[in-house]
Amino acid sequence: GDRRSWIERFINVNTEVLKNCDSICLLPGFVGSKGAIHEVAIANRLGLEVFEILDGMMIETCYAAIFKKISDAMFDESVRARFQNYLDSGA
Repeated sequence: GDRRSWIERFINVNTEVLKNCDSICLLPGFVGSKGAIHEVAIANRLGLEVFEILDGMMIETCYAAIFKKISDAMFDESVRARFQNYLDSGA
């Protein structure tokens, strides 16, 4: 149904985003998240570094690093264009 197609589309978009990353950062408690487990599997397949924030670590430091990478990627015209083409394709 609609929920399944939404989940599949989210997974496809998330996979495309991960293709433009060099690492992922997992928050405490990620083990309980099916989405996070899926991201780890994709990251491992793509050869990305996987970092885990432990309780008590400075999460803000990780957020700042992630935000910078996302910002840099979104200002890269080729990345934006590829991502928009993917979204437009309806995959």
